[in-house]
Amino acid sequence: MFEKFRDYLYYLLPSPFKRLKKTKNQWYIFFKVIGDEYDKVQAELEHALDQTSVVTCNADMLQYYAQDRGIYRYPEEDDEAFRSRIALQDEVEALGGTKAGIILAAKTLGYEDVEHLWYPDLGYPDKWSQFLLRVGVRNESEHPVNIGVLVKEVRKVKDSTSLDNYALCNALEGKVYIGAAMSVKNYIEIG
Repeated sequence: MFEKFRDYLYYLLPSPFKRLKKTKNQWYIFFKVIGDEYDKVQAELEHALDQTSVVTCNADMLQYYAQDRGIYRYPEEDDEAFRSRIALQDEVEALGGTKAGIILAAKTLGYEDVEHLWYPDLGYPDKWSQFLLRVGVRNESEHPVNIGVLVKEVRKVKDSTSLDNYALCNALEGKVYIGAAMSVKNYIEIG
């Protein structure tokens, strides 16, 4: 109803104090000064409130939230992916060592299509401690991060006794995947 606090204060005055024009009314002049200061303080408090949440803070504040959680920004990681990793850090840690935790760790990096497959379920009973993490993007999209970043994040949450293998895929129409599978044993980070 009122855009400025001074107008609200003036509205609250009894009618005998409102008989003069606003330009000559000493009450309105007083409310103008006090109301403008109040509006400035309120705007600063609303800005500070926005900075108290990972979801609404500006990009400069992300490094402080990450520092509190022991997270570091990866090279070429955009602000929204970094914000997502920070926001989901507690949940990823709570699910650490589980299938859901590994999938969530990959999803926080920007992968939408993630599947966790145990090798014994795929017909390899001798590989009882290994799993395949199939990560994919839709159509011709690029992968959100390089394989080194994905390996680091998954290794933070996976069970220490399991061996991680990866399949990087591009999903075409429906469930047709084109990609390459790799074992971490053969993985050498380039760059």
